[in-house]
This record gives sequence, C-alpha cells and structure tokens, in this order.
Amino acid sequence: MALFSQKLFLYLKRNSLEIYTEKSQGAIAQLDFPLNIVKDEEIIDKTKFQQLIASFLAKLSLKEKEVQIILSDELIYQKTVPVSDEKTQNKQLQLFLAEIPFKPEEITQITTQSQNKVIFYATNKELFKLIGLELAKIGKKLVFVSAASAIGIAQGTTTLTSQDLKKIAANHNIIEKSDFLSASQSSSGDNSESIKKRFQVKIRYFLVLTVVVIIIIIVVIGFLALKKPAPVTYIPPNPPEATSTATFEPSPSEVPTLTKDQIKIQILNGTTLQGQAGLVQTKLENIGYSGIQTGKAQTPDHVITQVDISKNVSDQNRQEIESTLKNLFAEIKTDIKDLQDFEVIITTGKQK
Repeated sequence: MALFSQKLFLYLKRNSLEIYTEKSQGAIAQLDFPLNIVKDEEIIDKTKFQQLIASFLAKLSLKEKEVQIILSDELIYQKTVPVSDEKTQNKQLQLFLAEIPFKPEEITQITTQSQNKVIFYATNKELFKLIGLELAKIGKKLVFVSAASAIGIAQGTTTLTSQDLKKIAANHNIIEKSDFLSASQSSSGDNSESIKKRFQVKIRYFLVLTVVVIIIIIVVIGFLALKKPAPVTYIPPNPPEATSTATFEPSPSEVPTLTKDQIKIQILNGTTLQGQAGLVQTKLENIGYSGIQTGKAQTPDHVITQVDISKNVSDQNRQEIESTLKNLFAEIKTDIKDLQDFEVIITTGKQK
C-alpha cells in the first residue's frame, strides 16, 4: 500500500471542517460547527457532534478510502524549550500539560526535537477521535492526524493550497513522527496517568504530614496532662521598647539578570487574527529566545500590545524585545512587574 495514494484530507479548524482531495484546487466541501455543539475547541454535545459529522459525510460522494486529518494552529497548544536531560524535559512537559484547559484524559501529546530545541504539541483528541468513528462507519480509514505547523504548513494558514497538499505528501516521514493518532492509540492515558501520579504523591505527602501532626498533638497533650501545673503569678508586660529597623534594598546591580535561554516568555494572542502569537514567537526565536509558550488572551479585543517584563530581565534584552515588537505592532505599552511563572508576558494588539 502506498502511504499517500488516493487520500482524503480533512482540515480541522476551531469552528469548521474542510475536505480536500489530493488534486483539488481548494476545499470541495466545508462544514461549520454550531456554537451549541462545539465551542472553544471543546465538544459541548458529543451525540449531536457525531450526528452532524455523519450527516455531512453522507451528502458527499467520497471515493478515497484513506483519510488524513490536518489540525490547524487554532487547535494546537505548543511550547518550545531548550534541549536538556530527560528528567528536566519530563518536568517541563508535565508543567506544559497541566496548563492545558482540558481534562487529562481528553489530551493527546507529541514531542519533536531538533539539535538545540524541543517542541511539545498537545490537542483535544475528542475532536478527531469522534470524526474517525464516523469515517469508519462509511468505510473510510483514518491513517494520520497531524498538526499543520509540525509538518511544514505556514502558521496562520486558513485554507490549504495545492502546494500545501504536495508538501504533506512529500513529508510522510515527518508526519509519521508527529502523528497524534498513533500517540493517542499507543499511549492512551499516559499523560493523564502522569498527572494522576503527581496528584497521588501529593495526597500521600499530605496524609503522612497529617499523621505526624496528630502524633505531635497526642504527645503534647499527654505531657501537659502528666505535668503538675505550677501557680501562675500575673506580671503585666512591659511596654515594648521602640526599635528602629533598617530595610535593606538591593542595589540595581544586585538584581539577578538572565540570559536569553533562561528568559521564559508567554505570548497571548489578544486579537481575532489567527497565527499572531506564532508570528511573534518566530521573530523572538530568530534573535535567540527559546523558552517561548503561546496561547490566547481571555478576550480578543486588544488594540495596544501589552508587554509585562520582570525586573530580572536586563535593559538590553527588554529593549531588544520592544524593538522587535515595534516592527510588528501599531502601539506598544511596557510595564515592569513582579512576575511568577514567566519573565515576559506579551498580549498582542493591532498590527501595523
């Protein structure tokens, strides 16, 4: 069987599904998802979703037997980290998975690695899993599920071109290494099990701590019960003497600065323009920053690009980041803040 002969391509996006053939010039059919069935990348009603897919497929005359699903950037959560030892990389992966807003059992994940960086990809497998079930009912076989950006499709692509379809056919080795379908089948539950194990460790620690506290309380109560209380004479306390306290403020030179590969950056798409966060990520990676995570802002109505920067970021790095953003966006606002999980948080606004 030839790996990429007579295939059907389904381009799955946040609010729609498009169907392509190997030789089509554009989509041959499109299905828009109602908000009461699919919202924010999550299936609200699985039964209605399957009925919607089944009805859509039944109206089409599809001869191809094998199907490949391409996931748009809207459905993918990804994080780039520097190459490190296995223990550190696994810890970073678990932190990445814990930030994804789906139940652990709904998440499937793949990892790709180059010479100097590791990229984690994750998505909600329920979307393509239910589509695969409906494809099987009409005699179609789902063979691969891949992220568009992982197989060389440009970030922010809204419609697949004939060149994109040729690129998919030519990159079958990359597709096999970045296949969400095989990852979800061969390691189903691995991610959720890992998170559950961390939760169980915390529970065990809490139980041990509780037992220790109970034992200490019992020992103290027993000691006090055996000890004969002595007469107590009340002595009024002397008023506290005024003391002066000196507050030590570290000089600016003592504030630790970070190198580029130590600076963790979060980029949030604050507009409705698709692929905006990925564009900023690419620009920053081109100038040496690697610890970058992308996502979406709570609201898509940002006009001014907001940049929150930790005090630990040097003036040189801050100015470099601001200069890069000023080339992309109409207006930039920078605030120096005490940040916890990241050194830089960028919420994108209106582009030039």
